[in-house]
Amino acid sequence: MSRARKDIAGRKGSADAAAPATRAIDSAPTPLVSDAIRSQSMSQFHDLLKSMARELARRDHAADLRDQRE
Repeated sequence: MSRARKDIAGRKGSADAAAPATRAIDSAPTPLVSDAIRSQSMSQFHDLLKSMARELARRDHAADLRDQRE
């Protein structure tokens, strides 16, 4: 039964028959987005991080002021 499964899978016991074509593995993938879009997305992400850091600093400063009043 296992021999029949190997025959169906095309392996027939040979490791070379089961190996994928190396040309498909070695070729570089096509880019999903252009460099301009990637640059814009990274810029937006950095702007988001900066705004989050400012908001956290503002909240931390407000908490420090509250602690000083108490």
